[in-house]
Amino acid sequence: MIARLEDPNQLLKVITEWRIYIGVPKSEDLAEEFSVLAKFLQDNYGFLTIDEIRLAYNLSVTRKLKDVEFYGYFSPMYVGKVLDSYLYYRKIMMADVIREKEKHDKEQEELKNRPSPEKQCEDTKNLIRNYYNEWKEKGEIRDVFSICYNFLRKHKFMIIQKDQIDEAMAYGLKMARAKDKPLFERVNPDNEEAEQRRYARNWCVQNYFKNVNIDILLNNINSELFT
Repeated sequence: MIARLEDPNQLLKVITEWRIYIGVPKSEDLAEEFSVLAKFLQDNYGFLTIDEIRLAYNLSVTRKLKDVEFYGYFSPMYVGKVLDSYLYYRKIMMADVIREKEKHDKEQEELKNRPSPEKQCEDTKNLIRNYYNEWKEKGEIRDVFSICYNFLRKHKFMIIQKDQIDEAMAYGLKMARAKDKPLFERVNPDNEEAEQRRYARNWCVQNYFKNVNIDILLNNINSELFT
């Protein structure tokens, strides 16, 4: 940080470079000007490094910073304007970096906490068997979030024919309008179309269960599907 520089000539050197970059004419006596600017920088921007000051005037010259037009006076006001614009630029850039880091950290945490493929496989088998047993007992399933449907469709265990769609949607509408369905079975009680589609997906699973050997199905579900 420039507030703790052991060699003050480092700061004077970067001020000289800055003047050259913006095309300030040479002057015979710069000692007082440099002294004022050096003190201004140490008093107000002492937390910056020499490299950051270089980066700031490079960004200003290449028009990466806003509101840093030079009007011919290499004064503390101009220098402060450039450095304030640089600090804002740094804040925005750091915010993007921080967001990316947080996103990465979250993804890594999710990966760390995610069950192993073997555990996911076993849990899925148990879930499907439970839905199958529910269908065998009650003639319908209560898969509120279409977990079974989505899995079977994703891995192409269940193929839905076009002529089944109308029947599924008719069943879905009937169930969506049923008055005896408890509230906990409904995800979108105020959205009849969403409820119709959800019940239609359950119909597809129920219809699939009619023609499947559950043991063969479960045997075909392996951990490789979860990698």
